[in-house]
Amino acid sequence: MGYVVVDGAVDGAAVNAIKRDLEAQVAAREFRRPAQQRVTGTRGDSFCWVHDADAAAHGRAALARAIRNLKGVAAALNAAAARDYRVDETAMTSRYPGPGERLEATPYRGYRRHQDNHRDRSSGACCNARAVTAILYANPDWDGDRDGGLLRIFPRSTALNEAPDDNARVVELAPAGGRLVIFDSFLWHEVLPAKGRARFAVTLWITRPELQDAAVT
Repeated sequence: MGYVVVDGAVDGAAVNAIKRDLEAQVAAREFRRPAQQRVTGTRGDSFCWVHDADAAAHGRAALARAIRNLKGVAAALNAAAARDYRVDETAMTSRYPGPGERLEATPYRGYRRHQDNHRDRSSGACCNARAVTAILYANPDWDGDRDGGLLRIFPRSTALNEAPDDNARVVELAPAGGRLVIFDSFLWHEVLPAKGRARFAVTLWITRPELQDAAVT
């Protein structure tokens, strides 16, 4: 598959509730920033791994529902494609900083071009079992021109071993509240820095066992 965009996957009230739960994670200092990638300039976000049951146990019902709904994407894909799709037990909640925040040693505030899975150039083996990336955005009233933070997907890039250049075909998607984006985990993509305020998302990876069996160890 390439990519699919579903606007209004959750309504405005749910978006606001999910964002409140993510802000509660921030207040509780549950988010972490990847030190090595931050220093090298790969990415500037902070993130947390969370199970829907743990979210519910901490009183974050909206986040728990969001994660369960993302897990339901795998069931829909199984029904449509007759594949053995499975899900990671935990989702990743993430926050990209707004432009006014002073962060130590953060040379880039987005996430540079990368793949969530790729094949080794010589052996063809996968680096992990990720097959599909599903992202739900929790940014009410987000305007891509004003607020930035666009998800940039390179839809013809799955077979490339090197990152696509600036002349490659791109699709740019604003992280609008309630928007669900589902795409092939082998696609190159990047996150542009947020310009207006902090940017929140909930991401779940849908896996295939045969990719894991062939994964590089």
